[in-house]
Amino acid sequence: MTAPADLIPARLSALKAGQSVISRELGPCLPDGAHTVCRAPDGLFLPCADGRHYLDGQTLEDGDTLAGLFLAPELETVAAEDELTRWLDASGDPGGAPAGTLDAAEAMLRERRRQIVAEGFDPQADDRYTDGQLARAAARYAVWNILPETGRAMIVWLWPFAAGWFKPRTHRENLVRAGALILAEIERLDRKAAREGV
Repeated sequence: MTAPADLIPARLSALKAGQSVISRELGPCLPDGAHTVCRAPDGLFLPCADGRHYLDGQTLEDGDTLAGLFLAPELETVAAEDELTRWLDASGDPGGAPAGTLDAAEAMLRERRRQIVAEGFDPQADDRYTDGQLARAAARYAVWNILPETGRAMIVWLWPFAAGWFKPRTHRENLVRAGALILAEIERLDRKAAREGV
């Protein structure tokens, strides 16, 4: 395939999560247009109709240039925040929300987006957590800063993941993380209900 004159071929070594790429002629799984690169523990991917389209399987003979994927000059600097802004705008006008509510909600949505794009915790990954893991993780972040040291030791059991994944920060940052995890759990429950026709 010949690269369109206005597009720069994407290289795997130069891509990072949150960056935008444009696909051309890759079939129905990845329709032509802009996509956001995501990261999972096993590599960079693009969300697609079949779930995840891993980029390491898309390289040409040089092992770095990606077939059918390009960076447009105007998209090279597009950050995940720009896509999130479009996402927030598409959700409609919340009209009349109390001052500060939108800032708090936007912080949680940004964190949720970061979890998906930078950490690879997309809906497909979240659907594996069927025993309340996301809610438990949210609970630990939510109460961490209000507990004394002895209380913190008593809630270690709440954290369902590897210890190194728990990274507490300020009280507000931890509440934002908790909110994003609760959102992920609600989304998971909604997908499950939709699959089961409930």
